[in-house]
Amino acid sequence: MKKSVIALAALAVVGGASAQVTISGIMDAYVGNGNNYGQKYSVVGQSGARTTTFKFNGVEGLGGGLSAVFQYEIQPQFVASDGNAFNTAVNNQTAAAANAGSQAGSQNLPSGMTGKGYSYIGIQSKDLGNLHLGTNNSFGIPTFISASGMFNTGVGSAYGVIVGSTSTNTFTRFEDSVQYITPTMNGFRGSYLTNLKNDSQYGSTTGGITSRRPAVTELGIEWKNGPAQINAAMLKVKASPNEATKFTTASFNNYTPLSSDITTKTNTISGSYDLGAARVGAIRSTIVNDAGFTLENSSGSSTLTSVSGKTDTKAQMLFAQMPMGAMRIGVSTGSVKVNNSPASVLNGMKTTFTGFATEYDLSKRTYVYLRYQAGKAEAANAATTIVNGGNNNLLTITTNGNSAAQLTNTTYNIGGVGISHAF
Repeated sequence: MKKSVIALAALAVVGGASAQVTISGIMDAYVGNGNNYGQKYSVVGQSGARTTTFKFNGVEGLGGGLSAVFQYEIQPQFVASDGNAFNTAVNNQTAAAANAGSQAGSQNLPSGMTGKGYSYIGIQSKDLGNLHLGTNNSFGIPTFISASGMFNTGVGSAYGVIVGSTSTNTFTRFEDSVQYITPTMNGFRGSYLTNLKNDSQYGSTTGGITSRRPAVTELGIEWKNGPAQINAAMLKVKASPNEATKFTTASFNNYTPLSSDITTKTNTISGSYDLGAARVGAIRSTIVNDAGFTLENSSGSSTLTSVSGKTDTKAQMLFAQMPMGAMRIGVSTGSVKVNNSPASVLNGMKTTFTGFATEYDLSKRTYVYLRYQAGKAEAANAATTIVNGGNNNLLTITTNGNSAAQLTNTTYNIGGVGISHAF
């Protein structure tokens, strides 16, 4: 990512050690049109090419090759959404559902910007590596990005299709985590991420809430040698045993907390190679999730039926991008196949996607872009898909044993024209 960094302050000089804080970021917006399963829409969106973000970074030399470092990343919603809802620690529905088993009444919720991004404080050393405490990115992020090139996580990348968990997205970053990243040796570096596994729930009508956190472990490795790069990540996420399997109060009938003692394993490997005239890459990911899902009846009432069983999916993607002076052109294609699902009608079904992108530099920091993504979601579970505000609209839902019907219209697409600026 091209960026310029603005030095804000030289904060101190103590025994030769200096501290400095910098700010950088990206603003990205686009005008787009799309169609999801028969529902058409138009939108002024953001992060079509790159994630809109603000980063505050600090570093202080401690001597002996050690430095204290921090990063505070904000990913604000500035168009087409409720920015406050996306940047508070927890919303009312989540708070009420999480406390359902032990507490009653409403909770006072944290307010203001909580970052929503990759934020940490830690120690770094060229010889010993980096140790970060906070909300850390999984190593699956560079594993995916290294094999998606200019698509990154924007429109055309199919990021959520490939790595989003079958029940919830448990891939991107993790709160309450510790991450160690090794120094680079002979082109290799590794990562280990874990957290403290908070099983208990604290909440009161005056003291806010402290949410439970799943147990997380991840191993990652990266190898770079000239134009070649290979990444791999093995992630395991296990829900707290104190979580409720479902929450059936009528006002929250569309919300299902993460089920108890559920494990999701996501293993991802990718590779890319720069040929000069083009860069090519490939990614392969497997997601095994034993959460099952929850069916609502056709009227969308609070009557819920839990369906248990393991879901096993495999995803793959190929991409190529070609530089042409101030312009770049990229294409991507891939699929997600359901090998096993408690919704047996989905077994063997595929969701496919194809992406196209072109970017044109206006300066070193700003470019305009055109992006498009389309496909068929044959592997989508109709019973857990919301279309047009309700799961009984445009869908055919059946509960025949452990089966669920497919969507009546499985096509989706989105295209947009936008501008992206890094500062």
